[in-house]
Amino acid sequence: MTEKGANAGIGDLVALIVHDLRNPVATISANVSFVREVAPDVHTDANEALDDVEIALGDLGRGLEQLGWVGRWLSGKSAADESPGDARGSIEEALRRVADDDVTASSPDEPVSVHGGGAPLARLIELLVRNSRQHAKGPIIVRLTPDAVIEIEDRGRSVGADLREKLFTLPGQLEIKTRVDGRYSRAVGLLAARALADAMSAELEVGGADGAAVFRVRLSPAG
Repeated sequence: MTEKGANAGIGDLVALIVHDLRNPVATISANVSFVREVAPDVHTDANEALDDVEIALGDLGRGLEQLGWVGRWLSGKSAADESPGDARGSIEEALRRVADDDVTASSPDEPVSVHGGGAPLARLIELLVRNSRQHAKGPIIVRLTPDAVIEIEDRGRSVGADLREKLFTLPGQLEIKTRVDGRYSRAVGLLAARALADAMSAELEVGGADGAAVFRVRLSPAG
């Protein structure tokens, strides 16, 4: 079997696993909501336990979605539909989803129209911001330039120079887990970022220095 054929088979298997796991996750989530509704005055410790379950379910749900993108990408399919739009709106949506007061955005006053925008771009930005939060404390800045480049800067340690070219690849993700100067995301988040970027014909880069680490997304301007 060729490497391409092997990847397609792995992608199909990942998609099947994701499909099978979504139903039990939805069932657990629905039952947590039911318990909160029928027992609003449940003991404080029980409420805290339910809070923890909801947080874990949120992480699991995002992880399954990310694996779904990777599965389609490995199968040779687009991880998401191209959605032209104003990149500023995608950044606003990403920050709403992250809901972190330490994450701020800087954008031009005029629209920045790109071929790959909308929800897929918002999810890509969200993935990178969550990785920054996982690896760094303090403020995170999301910057959009007029020529359709997005930068996510944090105060964490920058990725080692020899890892930067392979950060968004499967072999790179395996190696990064063993390095203190690597940046691994749960549920292969950076590989999912690559899958989304490919779907919108965008390029991903990592750079900066310790204390000013940067993810960079080079989008395709529309028009």
